[in-house]
Amino acid sequence: MNLKTPIDRVINWGDSLPVSPWQLAAVFAVTVIMRNLLEAMTLGLIFPAPAFMLHFPVAYIFPLLMLVFVMRMFSGYQTAKLLKIMVLAWTLTLLPPIIDKLAGTTSAIGYFPLERSNAAWFLLNFFNPAVSLNGTTTGIRVEAAIGCILAGVFTWAVAPNKRILRGVLNTVVFAPVFLSFFTWPYLIGVIFQPFFPGDGVTHSLLQWHAATEAPVTGASHFIVYLVDMIPVSLLSLWFVKELSEKHWMEFKQAAGNNIPISLAAVLGTVAAFAVVPAGGLTMADTITISGALMASLWLVAAASWKGHFRIVASLTALTLAWASGWETLVFAGLAFAAAGLPGPKRLRQAVFAAMLFVTTLSPAGFSLAAPAAVLSLIVVPVAVFLAQKRSSAAVLLVIPLAAVLISPPSSNRNAWERGLARRTDTFARSSRIGLALESAARLAAGGGSWLTLGETTHLTGQNERSRYVCETAVARGDSSASLMKVMMNLAFVRKDTTEFNRIFDLYIDVADESELSSAVNMRVSFLSLTGDTASLNYIHSRTGMNPMILRSMATAHLTMGDTMRSLQYSMAFLDSPVAAAEDWAMTITLAAVTGEADWDSLYNEAEHRLGYCLPVMLARLRACVIATGRGDRNDLLHRCVLIKPDNNEVLETAAMWFAAENKPDSTLVFASRAIAGELYPSPAVFSLALNAALQTGNYTEAAVTARYAAYCYPGMVRNRAILAGILKAGGNTVESALLVESFSGIQWAEDLCDSLESVVCEAEYY
Repeated sequence: MNLKTPIDRVINWGDSLPVSPWQLAAVFAVTVIMRNLLEAMTLGLIFPAPAFMLHFPVAYIFPLLMLVFVMRMFSGYQTAKLLKIMVLAWTLTLLPPIIDKLAGTTSAIGYFPLERSNAAWFLLNFFNPAVSLNGTTTGIRVEAAIGCILAGVFTWAVAPNKRILRGVLNTVVFAPVFLSFFTWPYLIGVIFQPFFPGDGVTHSLLQWHAATEAPVTGASHFIVYLVDMIPVSLLSLWFVKELSEKHWMEFKQAAGNNIPISLAAVLGTVAAFAVVPAGGLTMADTITISGALMASLWLVAAASWKGHFRIVASLTALTLAWASGWETLVFAGLAFAAAGLPGPKRLRQAVFAAMLFVTTLSPAGFSLAAPAAVLSLIVVPVAVFLAQKRSSAAVLLVIPLAAVLISPPSSNRNAWERGLARRTDTFARSSRIGLALESAARLAAGGGSWLTLGETTHLTGQNERSRYVCETAVARGDSSASLMKVMMNLAFVRKDTTEFNRIFDLYIDVADESELSSAVNMRVSFLSLTGDTASLNYIHSRTGMNPMILRSMATAHLTMGDTMRSLQYSMAFLDSPVAAAEDWAMTITLAAVTGEADWDSLYNEAEHRLGYCLPVMLARLRACVIATGRGDRNDLLHRCVLIKPDNNEVLETAAMWFAAENKPDSTLVFASRAIAGELYPSPAVFSLALNAALQTGNYTEAAVTARYAAYCYPGMVRNRAILAGILKAGGNTVESALLVESFSGIQWAEDLCDSLESVVCEAEYY
């Protein structure tokens, strides 16, 4: 039997399958998602949204379209049928992770780190099983080999003439094109690195934003998506021409009418590049600005088409805008909505053009108050409005072009700084202090505001650093109320009465009237923490049953150790409508400590008023341990751990609760998690972890914990004694001798070290 006959049958069978375009799209989507899930299973995670929804899909769409284009050139086969067969054959991309699993491949599928020096070596050794290539697994090599062979065989089977030559040439061209996609981001770096500043690292090249806003996560995924969409957009025009002559004619007919609108988008891109100072563009900036232009042009295409093509074009435009930045997505959404406004078409097109101008300009940052911006936003819609009747009116767009080139509509802060400031503010408002601190430090180092850095360093306990930041900002002329408030807090912590009063007077002068009450409250709080009950009693006598005075009196008496009086004032304050969850928690704890109030009833009342509130639930759990030495309400403990598994107060409370219930294994788990999650772990949580480790006989973890505790709290002798005893038992005489010397003469510590050494030795013996 002729070999060509069964091949023709397979091709005809695939071609004759009754599959609609949307069903083909579904097949492709299922294939891509399943492939990503199979890869993700090896890592134990699901890829983030920018990767899963943008980068990875287009990483399959681009080669699909490119390879169909190559095969069409060599085989001459009808594009629609070829695309259909290729989508069905694309299910072969599910093979690599399955083959790797069967072959026992331990490395993960990824991109090969291509460089100029290893490009030829990679190409020559890709199909060499004796050579190991990073990211290029057995399954990937098998997939590539099958793809190249099938491409040549298909072309040989369907080509109208010179079948062998066409098939061989197709395979020869197919292989490097196919293999380029396995190195794609690095290939981009090899090509473009010489043209942009960088540190020579591909990942930095793809993520280093200097003039445009960098996304919080997935920066490289966004940039790779935008890079891929440049050839995909161009290929899409060819596919529209090949697949739908009707839509291609619609597009050509609309293209002439849309020239002024498209020019408005291009003008915005010119303005975006003009805003950035010479030499200040990175590759990521360039691609991001180009992405905003692509988004705008896809919106123009969407406005020209109808039906399914409009839906696809609109979604493509919005995803491109998403990858180009939050502000670009906002303005692209506005432009998308403007394109569908009711009313005269000429007016709608004019408004649409203005929105596209702003969309393409948005990645670089701009100021609507700048003369060039005002002129552009007036001339652009006017020119487009007039050009609907007279094409020569589009020449008016030269006016805003000259304006943006001579006087770019730049803002005082570029998009990078504004994006970082917004990110810092978002982190700070959501109490993600660690992330806010890192972001605020970058903002201050980059020439932005120092305020958030002063606030976050203070909140994380870096008070000397915070003091430096705040006092430097004041020395440079910042006298804002917010900065004064941070400096008051720092003086508050130091209990520096003179400095506090000095800054308090400055704060009163600059604070708004609405903030003065909080300043007075801070003053009262300072008096309470310094134990100045005389001043508080004087204020109390003048203000009567002021809620904030009651709270401050409770704090003052607690500072002085008078828990009875503190409880009395706390309970009086609870009648105030401003009593918060922390106030109820403090009162519940005081009731347990003093035994002078029913802490369980207080919790029930708090739950009635506030619901299941975390600080109150934690106080209730601790209260039982404090008052009875036992834990109860494990339902509350389970709820707290469930809703805040990474909260240090929750973890410490859980450790305390399990310790009271004599469950050292659980105590050790939660105490160690609390230590891991806290920048400055408390002595109490170290004690819980050490006691639990010793109780369970886990001397290795006890030694590790004791060493870290000794580092964090060098003045606590017990930690060093425990560490010395375990090290002596393990034969580490050098370190243990130094530790023993540090507490020499402290009899109880020496006894603890010796007894622990004996216990550990005995445990190891048995």
